[in-house]
Amino acid sequence: MADFLLGYYHDASTFQPGPFSPAGVAGNLNQYHFQYFAPYIQDDWKATNRLTLNLGLRWDYRTVPFEQDNKMFWFDRANAGGGLCYADKALGTGSVSGLGGPIAPDGNGFYRYCGRNNPAAASKKPFAPRIGFAYRLSEKTVVRGGYGIFFDSAETREIDDSGDIYPFVVRA
Repeated sequence: MADFLLGYYHDASTFQPGPFSPAGVAGNLNQYHFQYFAPYIQDDWKATNRLTLNLGLRWDYRTVPFEQDNKMFWFDRANAGGGLCYADKALGTGSVSGLGGPIAPDGNGFYRYCGRNNPAAASKKPFAPRIGFAYRLSEKTVVRGGYGIFFDSAETREIDDSGDIYPFVVRA
């Protein structure tokens, strides 16, 4: 802000509601939905009077987010030349610009309706094993160790701005 007031600004930008933004709503509200389910089982096994093993397994299942009003675009991996998939089938047939034509007519080479409302199906394979041990060297000393595979998610941060693309938002 100080650079702007002193006249040292380079540029400024804003997100303006686009042709498909809801009327009477300030901004472009994206309502992403996903599910997270992570059951975990563990068992401790006393192998000897000095060694205890801990064995566990977590199934870390997350669905791929989707936007409730189908305002998502994502990279079209099937298009070798690059391009975007879109979730709202009406974008390929309805008028966005008011000129009577669609934003993404079939065969335009860049935009394509990819037949779904999110980029991919969720993987059902994120199994995360855990193994640990505790070994008693003496009455006062125990050595502990463990290993595990962990999955992390940015909780929808990976799809930021996927609903902020024309015709939902105009960058100015």
